[in-house]
Amino acid sequence: PFANEQNIITVQILINFDLSGADSSSITLIGLSGAGAQSSVQLSAVVGGNAGETLFTNGSHRGFGSWQNGNLTLFIDAGSVVRHLTLYQFSFKVTNPVTTQTAPFVSIAATGTAIVVPSGLIRPGNYLYGIANGTNPLEVINPVFLTKSVMQSYPFAS
Repeated sequence: PFANEQNIITVQILINFDLSGADSSSITLIGLSGAGAQSSVQLSAVVGGNAGETLFTNGSHRGFGSWQNGNLTLFIDAGSVVRHLTLYQFSFKVTNPVTTQTAPFVSIAATGTAIVVPSGLIRPGNYLYGIANGTNPLEVINPVFLTKSVMQSYPFAS
């Protein structure tokens, strides 16, 4: 939750239909405002994630997503299917913004086999490092000392 630091974002998705790469399907995370990333973002495995990171491409490389203006588009690989009622998880790295911000409202949408209109992602809202809502993606603070003081008890030479 600290400004200008690397941040690992973890995503969980579970859908009620099969979303096929053969239908040119994609999933987009919308509104990761303020985060910095390269145009091609590597996806990483998460324990119990059902190899979710391997289902997606950035349009040319498996295991990557396409980043543009705070949105991450995940093209489903032509030979892959995001299966209904299977929980997929993966993570990716971004750089937090350089200034303090409240976590943005992030949504998820899909196109291809079916169109899923954008809907909000659940934010955990838990403390992290003593920061309220620190587990919410891109809730960012600039760490500072709230009190800074020094004093002495005896100003006289010995």
